[in-house]
Amino acid sequence: MFNQVSSDLGAGAIAWSPPRVGWLKCNTNAAVFADEGRVGLGSVIRDESGKFVAALCCNIRGNYSSRDAEVLSIHKLALWLKSMKLSKVIIETDCLQAFYALVDRKSPLNSFGSLVLDCKCIAESIGNIVFSFVKRSENFVAHFIARAENSLPGREEWRSVPPSWLISVS
Repeated sequence: MFNQVSSDLGAGAIAWSPPRVGWLKCNTNAAVFADEGRVGLGSVIRDESGKFVAALCCNIRGNYSSRDAEVLSIHKLALWLKSMKLSKVIIETDCLQAFYALVDRKSPLNSFGSLVLDCKCIAESIGNIVFSFVKRSENFVAHFIARAENSLPGREEWRSVPPSWLISVS
């Protein structure tokens, strides 16, 4: 089977747009709560008609930069996609540094680079993954989920039916 991992910088879309037919689009984001020593990670998957497919929200303890937290969010998302056996997914992030790190052929030799390399390996093992950069306005739902983590009991995921608090923003 041919495994494709590619990238799309584009102009950084401003409003959410659907993926091509047969593909899914996943927006992912991280919210850093530095005073509390943790980050909230949020992802939402939608199909070509914009219909909700699934969402993931989790809390990670630790002090992370925004860039590192964004890559950590993509890493958790990639593992989740793999566990659900989903491919043909466009992964959108609003962190340009994370996007460039993911599409660069080389990864820095540090903990950040190690996490980036792991993201790339997981994406390659899934096949047909596209990394894409978008403006924050297009990534609003994932950002909302990442921030909502603060009021949730831990790792949460929803499939097919979004949580009631997400319906008004998606």
